[in-house]
Formats: sequence, structure tokens, C-alpha cells
Amino acid sequence: MSNDNEYTEYGYRGLEELKKAKEEIQELRKELKELKKLLEKKK
Repeated sequence: MSNDNEYTEYGYRGLEELKKAKEEIQELRKELKELKKLLEKKK
């Protein structure tokens, strides 16, 4: 990494963003499960 101004995923800005992203992924996974269940019922 040559650019010191860039932040890493664990950098000063990264931790909070990483946490939010993980929470969002969890929510999307829940939604996907629900949608899959609905699709199965309709078959």
C-alpha cells in the first residue's frame, strides 16, 4: 500500500463501516430466507 491517506477496512473509518455492512448483510440474509420460503410454497 503506497498511499498512506487511504484507510483500510480496519482503519480509523473502516471499523464502523464494517460493522454497518455486516449488519446489513445479516438483514439481507434474513430477507433471502423469507423469500426462498415463499417461493417454495408457491411451487
